[in-house]
Amino acid sequence: MKLTSTTIPEFIFEAVGRGQKLLLNDVRGLWQAGAFDATGDFDETAWTIEWTVEEVVAECTSLLGDTDWRVTRAVERGVPTPEEWASYREALRTLINNEASGQITWTTKRA
Repeated sequence: MKLTSTTIPEFIFEAVGRGQKLLLNDVRGLWQAGAFDATGDFDETAWTIEWTVEEVVAECTSLLGDTDWRVTRAVERGVPTPEEWASYREALRTLINNEASGQITWTTKRA
């Protein structure tokens, strides 16, 4: 995963096997410590995150696993999987099947 500042292009952070939340927390800590002469409040929205294909597949697979119980419950009850969950899972599978690496527009996580 690569994290780049949209306002200060020389701020580039890369990490292998780190989740988005952990990477942002690390960068926030560096920002608050004044790394690269950073000043002002840390703005999480001022960063672009680029994912590798492997990271996208791993994240989507994990999110699909988190929702498997909903499909199982529907099957056990003999009812269709609710449309919003079926759509969410399909969007995750679409991301997995996407060959491109780079910026990802994630589907909204279901609660």
